[in-house]
Amino acid sequence: MPKVVPEYKEEARKKIIDAGLEVMSKKGYCSTTMDDIASHLGVSKGALYLYFKNKDELVAAIVENFHIKNHDLARETFPTEKPLKAWYDFFDRIVTFDPEYSAFIFEIAAMAVRNDVIRESYSDDLKQSLEMASNGIACQQRNGLVRSDIEPRTLAVAIIAIFSGIRTLAIAGVEPDELRERWITIGKVILGISEE
Repeated sequence: MPKVVPEYKEEARKKIIDAGLEVMSKKGYCSTTMDDIASHLGVSKGALYLYFKNKDELVAAIVENFHIKNHDLARETFPTEKPLKAWYDFFDRIVTFDPEYSAFIFEIAAMAVRNDVIRESYSDDLKQSLEMASNGIACQQRNGLVRSDIEPRTLAVAIIAIFSGIRTLAIAGVEPDELRERWITIGKVILGISEE
């Protein structure tokens, strides 16, 4: 029997994570079964269990994947752009107006209250996001690019809270153009910058 090379295993894992996100975004966590995900991929359910012992573990991997993508995007955008331009770009690249996707994000947050596996992954993601944002803001403050009269962690908490609120408004049907306009105005206030 041939050995499975690590690269193939990682690629298969990524495909399962992507399929899990796609199917659960459409159907919701509770309505999605591992059979649904396997069917979407055209594989047996048993093949999924080679990579994830259950649906909760798959959701934890989806959350970790969010974290990696969002942080990669932040690392790519913020150090190379002026703060306000990065603020605009981050919104355009990360805020999705797909209500099913956003609803799934909130479903994960709600499940974190009662599900230890999901809570750990979700909590780790938020803590790392908060730490990364705090460090980035501190760096921008040292360079005189953003307001320095407020402690970086406070600004980071505000940004994450506003981002969650914007996502809620998107689910509620507020028009994307209005949300973008509000995001820009909020960015100017929070970052303490007028125009760039």
